[in-house]
Amino acid sequence: MLVLGVETSCDETSVAVMADGAIVSLRIASQAPLHSATGGVVPETAARRHLEVIREQTEQALLEAGLTARDLDAVAYTRGPGLLGCLLVGSSFSQGLAMSLGIPAVGVNHVLAHIHAAFIDQDAIFPLLALVVSGGHTSLYRFSAPIMAELIGETRDDAAGEALDKVARLLGLGYPGGAALEQLAASEPTEAWQFPRVRLSGGRPDFSFSGVKTAARQAIAAGAKPAAVACGFQQAVVSQLVETTCQALLASDRMLVVGGGVSANQALRRAFQERVRSRPVLFAPLRLCSDNAAMIGRLGWEMLLAGIKTPLGTAASSRLDTLT
Repeated sequence: MLVLGVETSCDETSVAVMADGAIVSLRIASQAPLHSATGGVVPETAARRHLEVIREQTEQALLEAGLTARDLDAVAYTRGPGLLGCLLVGSSFSQGLAMSLGIPAVGVNHVLAHIHAAFIDQDAIFPLLALVVSGGHTSLYRFSAPIMAELIGETRDDAAGEALDKVARLLGLGYPGGAALEQLAASEPTEAWQFPRVRLSGGRPDFSFSGVKTAARQAIAAGAKPAAVACGFQQAVVSQLVETTCQALLASDRMLVVGGGVSANQALRRAFQERVRSRPVLFAPLRLCSDNAAMIGRLGWEMLLAGIKTPLGTAASSRLDTLT
């Protein structure tokens, strides 16, 4: 089955051609330079840019795959969550293309698709526990099957990636700042600033990063060495992600999967690999950690195999809580 994947949830315009869940071609047009001047994504600017490049990205993805639109069997697109204007560009384009070709379309949950990025080149073993950790989301899911997932925990305030970017901005590292903060942290591994470790009550495996972010702001205001702040803050974020996730692991979970933009962080990967010894730990490939259409096409393919299609005219949703 040939599926065209389309991703426009935030500031990447991405299109992929997938054959039975495998990548044939993948295009990603990042808007990072466009938003660096404002220190973050401006929704209206991002939506306009998607509109400008989505057709060209689609044409190039098909050209690189050696195919035409007529060869496609279905279109999978990000229905949500995300920035509504950006989602509308992708969903309108995808539904219009599907209608013109007389093929089905399927709207995909962007957050769950981050986990499916790990399944493109690697085998999943169900049931499993999955952590999605990105700029907009920090969520724990238990998957009993490829398209059967239950949300069991999430952040109560900032997403981990959002917190990393905000502290990077306070340190003058620009936008996006997560990778720059990681690099700065690696330059000061022995003098990390000591930040509090968060432990939440209530029994549910939730996360919270607002308190440690405030502590970082105070440390910077007090004149702490930037590299020491970066190292200590990263350690505090990684520690909470790893400890909370490991506490949620059940004996029945046959593997742990980690996806999303922050899953590219090498300190986080090392910490999970050192902490989890009793079962496999699967990460999304580095090139597929950030937002991309391959993960959308992969989950869309699974949904189509299960007979799930999205009626044409179905609206995009900035807060999509369900699988479809």
